[in-house]
Amino acid sequence: MRTRQLVCGIWSLCFLFCLFCIFLHQTTAKRKLKFVSLVFRHGDHTPQEFFPTDKHKEIARQQGYSQLTKLGIQQQYELGQYTRRRYSHFLSVVYKQCEIYVQSTDCDHTLMSAQASLAGLYPPTQDQIWNPKILWQPVPVHTMPLSQDNLLYLPFSHCPKYKELLRETFATRDFQRQFKHYKQFLKFLATHTGYPVKKLNSERIWKLSDTLQYEDINNYTLPVWATHGVRTKLIKLSELLLQAEFGFHKQIQKSRLQGGILLKTILKRILDARKPSYHQKMVMYSAHATTIAALQMALNVFNGKLPPHSACHFFELYQEKNGQYTIEMYYRNSSSREPHPLTLPGCKFRCPLERFTHLVSPILVPYWTRECRMNAPAAVPPLLKVQPDVSQFSLSSCWNYKVSFSSPVRMGVTRLPNLSRILCFSFHIILILLQQTTAARELKFVVVLFRHGDRTPIVNFPTDLHKESEWPQGFGQLTKTGMQQLFELGQYMRKRYSSFLNSTYNRQEFYIQSTDYDRTIMSAQSYLSGLFPPTSSQIWNPELLWQPIPVHIFQKTAEQRLNFPLPNCPRFDELQHETQTSKEFQSRIQPYMDFLQTMAVNTGLELNHLKILDNFQLWNTYDTLHCEDIHNYTLPVWATKDVINKMEKLAELALLSLFGVYKTEEKSRLQGGVLVNIILNSIKQAANSSKPTKMEVYSAHDTTVGALQIALNIFNGKLPPYAACQFFELYQESNGQYSIEMHYRNDTSKDPYLLTLPGCTSSCPLEKFAELVSPVITENWSKECGKKDKMKGIFIGFNVAVCLLSIFNLVLLYLLYHYGRCRSRNSYQDI
Repeated sequence: MRTRQLVCGIWSLCFLFCLFCIFLHQTTAKRKLKFVSLVFRHGDHTPQEFFPTDKHKEIARQQGYSQLTKLGIQQQYELGQYTRRRYSHFLSVVYKQCEIYVQSTDCDHTLMSAQASLAGLYPPTQDQIWNPKILWQPVPVHTMPLSQDNLLYLPFSHCPKYKELLRETFATRDFQRQFKHYKQFLKFLATHTGYPVKKLNSERIWKLSDTLQYEDINNYTLPVWATHGVRTKLIKLSELLLQAEFGFHKQIQKSRLQGGILLKTILKRILDARKPSYHQKMVMYSAHATTIAALQMALNVFNGKLPPHSACHFFELYQEKNGQYTIEMYYRNSSSREPHPLTLPGCKFRCPLERFTHLVSPILVPYWTRECRMNAPAAVPPLLKVQPDVSQFSLSSCWNYKVSFSSPVRMGVTRLPNLSRILCFSFHIILILLQQTTAARELKFVVVLFRHGDRTPIVNFPTDLHKESEWPQGFGQLTKTGMQQLFELGQYMRKRYSSFLNSTYNRQEFYIQSTDYDRTIMSAQSYLSGLFPPTSSQIWNPELLWQPIPVHIFQKTAEQRLNFPLPNCPRFDELQHETQTSKEFQSRIQPYMDFLQTMAVNTGLELNHLKILDNFQLWNTYDTLHCEDIHNYTLPVWATKDVINKMEKLAELALLSLFGVYKTEEKSRLQGGVLVNIILNSIKQAANSSKPTKMEVYSAHDTTVGALQIALNIFNGKLPPYAACQFFELYQESNGQYSIEMHYRNDTSKDPYLLTLPGCTSSCPLEKFAELVSPVITENWSKECGKKDKMKGIFIGFNVAVCLLSIFNLVLLYLLYHYGRCRSRNSYQDI
């Protein structure tokens, strides 16, 4: 009995203890931050345009339009530091690509703002320091061409329904009542700025206000008429027009077509963040004042003021103690005080997620293009930068020598020109001959294509000893070694072109593009840190000798120039299938058949898949072992030096067979020749243009370099190593003609190799170069690929349907007419 009582007592105590623990947990458990999304405006920048009477237009020549200033970099860097402090217990101290995603509009000042913010948010620490002299690390910023940006680049002016709503807004009594106070002011602005009154639309008013604000902040002398009162009134007018763009009249309909698009994207990420498998913690958007205004007006939390530089709107998702989710919003429009809490109308500040979703649902449009009453806009490829014209040499008036004959000529007597003219003419002849014999050829334009730096493996194979979790940044990410490689390449380029490129970054001279992969974007950023270290006036932080430089990105769906092999080409797929069965390919792969059988056993991959080299399985397996070897990971016992060497040879054959071996010219027309054509067009524009661009750079992949070199028939048969670089240099010779030189750098210990296009000299005349590469350039890529024109097919189908319907109607009319008459006649006869 006593034993039973003792057991019952122990169980009772345990039960009470468990209840106490549960109660204690519920009273002490903290709400948990799960996800953050923030939208910020760029920092201070140079004007987007100058009004006609502005006396400071030299700013554009010196710094360029819409370029982030030192003040702007500092503003964004401070925002990054604040974000680090605010989320120090939420974000990892070290950068992790799985935790954060950053997107920007494709504008220099927003791209640079994003980079500056990330420099403040993720200063490298401990193992992430790749250069002790530069406490900075590259973090990818993704973007898309402005013509395709239906998320951040607001307002979307290509929406017919929105234009209609805007016209209605400007005609409303409410707007006209407020706008009438500014009509005389507009005439005043037109008189002093040089703009016609009709040209003073909303965008121009914003730009004018922005220009005067920039000149005031940076201590430029303002026009006499631009008093404090005038600038204040201009800001008020800008705010009125901003509200008219997204509100005033039918605000919900406008929000569905504008700010609601971004809100829908943010809300989707917030909803996804509730899933256990979702690892992303933060999404950042670098955009514009109009982006923040449109978003806040969609939420009905806009304060009516122009968002200042570096203004930031925060969304924070929390999981409460009871397991429910809530959203909090904050707005930071000053660095001197904490962000303002924002409350969604109809909800409390800490708004339950379900309630938040319900309240914003009226402005979330399911089919934007349909509601806009438009067809989806066609993708417009980004414009390539062009090269300046060569200035023409002009002779003095002394060279314009004319022999004049006086009247004695008629009498058979010729009067010679005077002695001074003869001496002048002789002097210029000597000068010209001397110039032709001593003038050096002049470098005019450079195109650079490089492979990204060292990275982690792309995938692992079934029997791999190491999983993705063992690589700190996951698969496919640039390593510290990769950053160092591209930094060194940038330093080499600085030395090579020290007398050609400006010592400081000048966006008018330089343009860089990358594929939309973290490793290529980060490689481009690392390259730029070596090529353009800030000097003198460009140093914005003495303790951080780095500056943001915009890297423009091609979307994976539209990379018809850098990401090879180019997809969606049926004819190329046919050629690949033919290549695998061709005599040329089979003769090369047959010696490795026994080795491939052994590899299938060792790697766990299927033999039939390993034999097909263009599916990248063998290539990726070699690449994985190569990465593991470089970073001192333990290799499988079977992965001896001899095995890896054979795998490397097969990987080289895979690259060669992808773009060559069989029907190389036709493959090149569909692959590498596309990039050849783009580079050639850039070079031709550089030879005929007056614009000052000196260099174009592409950050891409080994397949990009291979496809290009195979198309040019200069491929050495080896896999392009990390940071391998292909140069195209355009020279103007002493006789005025243009020539192209090609160099290939695949070893940091040696100077680049001079390459010669077959059929030409190493310094190949531009016209000859264009003629020799013409066989690999196609005028209609889609047609040669065998792709069907969808619109043409729809049009033909529509015409066929109309014709069939017309025939059916004619037959029906005939039958009705014929049988109708017969029935009528028979009935009459019966009567």
